[in-house]
Order: sequence, then C-alpha cells, then structure tokens
Amino acid sequence: MAIKFSFMTWVCPHWDLSRIIEAANKYRYHGVELRTEVGHAHGIEPESDDATIKLAKGLFESNGIEVSAIATSCSFSHADASKRREMVERSKKHIELAAKLGCTNVRVFGGAIPDGVSMEDAKRYIADALRELGEFAQPMSVYVLLETHDAFSRSKDAVEVVRLASHPNVRILWDVQHPYTHGETLDEAFENVRNFVRHCHIHDVRRTDSGWELCLLGEGEISHEFVIRKLHEIDFDGHLSGEFINSPWEPDFILKQYADKLYHYLERLG
Repeated sequence: MAIKFSFMTWVCPHWDLSRIIEAANKYRYHGVELRTEVGHAHGIEPESDDATIKLAKGLFESNGIEVSAIATSCSFSHADASKRREMVERSKKHIELAAKLGCTNVRVFGGAIPDGVSMEDAKRYIADALRELGEFAQPMSVYVLLETHDAFSRSKDAVEVVRLASHPNVRILWDVQHPYTHGETLDEAFENVRNFVRHCHIHDVRRTDSGWELCLLGEGEISHEFVIRKLHEIDFDGHLSGEFINSPWEPDFILKQYADKLYHYLERLG
C-alpha cells in the first residue's frame, strides 16, 4: 500500500520538533507537514539558517519520518500585481526551504476573489503565478500544490487553474472536506483531481446549526474509507495529512484516534 499518513503541525503548535517526531513514530505516521508563518514551535521557516535546517533534516531522517509538505500562507488572487509578485517571491523561499529539507511538496492558496475581479481573470493570473513557480521548483524536484480552499474550494475550479498553469510541477492538494462542504460529492471531487493530486488534507466534519464542526474520524459525513479506496485505485503514493486547526482535543488523543481509524480502513481494503 503506497498511501501514507501524516499530520500538520496545527494539531500541536506548541510542540518542538523532537516531540512532533516522537509522536509521529508513536502513532505510526509516515510524515509531518510543517505549517510555516504562524509561529509554530517547531521553528522551521524560510528565514531559518542553514544549520537549523540541516539539524531538522537529520532529525527527520534518523527517525524515518518524511516532511510530507511545507504549508505556506501564500495566495495569488490579489488584484494588485505587486502583491502577487510579493507572494511569488515568498513562495520561492518556501520552495528552497522544501528542497533543503528533502521535501517535495509546497502548499499554496488561490485565495478569495477581490471585489471588481472576475473569477475567470483571477484564474488566469493565478495560473500565471503558479506556472512561474512550477518552473522555479522543477530543477529542485519540488511541486507547488494548489489547495482546494477559499474561492477554489470546489475541485472543478482548482483543477481548472492547474490546467491553465500547464506545468508538470503544479499540482493539486485535495482538501477532502472543502469540495464536499461546497456542494461537490466525494466522487465528483475525486474524478476532478485524480490526474493532479499529490497530497491530501483530511479531517472529518458534521453539520450543526451554526455550520460545520470538526469531529473524530468516522463520526462525521466524510467517508475517508471511500477516499482511501479511490486513491488506492490510482496508485496514489502521497500522504493523507490530518489538519486539525483549533482542535478541542489534546494532540495525542486526536492523533491516535485518526491513525487507528486510518489503519483500520487500510486493513478493510485488504
């Protein structure tokens, strides 16, 4: 089975790198997704010096844990071309960071559509930015991943941008929840992303009177067993990465619950 499991550091923003890697091994995760630019205690940022990055890389490698992705805050829907340029240059710093860590995936956002900008125009100039980043990333064997998020939560829209970018190192991060909560079925979303997906975000959710609520795996509306089965059909060899922002549970609890359930789904797949 090529599918691997990881988690983003939003679940444990106050843990240092040693504790993060210890938990990954304890709960049988294959990788860790490092969220940058939000002050997490792991301390790995584009501004980190080479000695810090080398030490982190060695710590991951000696423990057999991958850096599954670098999750940035960069987005490209800004109407101001100078702001888009700023985001492109910031993304390049993250691509260089990923390469130094031996990581092949950098997450970026499309972003919200500004007032006075059409969706079609935004798709075009976002694609232009992603194409430039793909060209920059390719010699380093790094991929730039547009997440199904914000104005591009529907997989159909995110995939259209990637098609417009038309570069082999620009691909999709399929956040399994967002297309579903924006009206696409899991099957529709999978069929849209199947030729482009390199990394996935997972978290189960359920409807409440006030909106969507994070819940334990198997207690919500998202069938991750279906997701695993469909990804297996295309020989997906990336990570399903748990993203738990402002989780009401302790990190150890939710990391164990998700891992146990994910391995259960793998066993049922046979």
